[in-house]
Amino acid sequence: MKLTTQHAQIRLLALSTRWILSLALVIGVIFWALLTWMAFTSQFQRLPQMANGYMSIGIGLSYDPNGKLLAAHPFFIWGYISLALGIAGYGLLRLWRLMHMYEAGNVFDRRAPNHLSTFAICILLRELLDIVAIPLISMAINNDNHWVSFNIDSGTTHVLLITILFFLMSRIMAAAYFVADDNDGFI
Repeated sequence: MKLTTQHAQIRLLALSTRWILSLALVIGVIFWALLTWMAFTSQFQRLPQMANGYMSIGIGLSYDPNGKLLAAHPFFIWGYISLALGIAGYGLLRLWRLMHMYEAGNVFDRRAPNHLSTFAICILLRELLDIVAIPLISMAINNDNHWVSFNIDSGTTHVLLITILFFLMSRIMAAAYFVADDNDGFI
């Protein structure tokens, strides 16, 4: 099959996207391996307080600017990060597979809606994990009777809206395939 200009552009875009996704997956695995090593060898206690503070803020523990909770309870944080990276990694893997199909020229493959909806669900789960887990972990680690506050800002709202859009697009694609099959039955 001879590729048209549009197919060649789709193939190039899918190839570029796959390389970026591959890089993101490799960085995620390296980050997880580094945090696993730090948690199991008690490296968080050896870091300067300022470094622990920066790491706490970097992984979303805004409740722990001094890094004391991270140094005292690294396994809670490791479990959270492992779950978060696992969900995000699986979503990126499904998006990688979708781009691989597009690169191969299978733009109208019937598996595409499933890949896209799984990617959207993984984004949604990851965002909900950030909203719910971080305050609960912070409350459990502090052993205080503080109020639990869930932080939903405009960035969270945008991510949730884009996730819903991806999910709706995948359902529209699946419905279009159903209509196309139904129309083939009449012809």
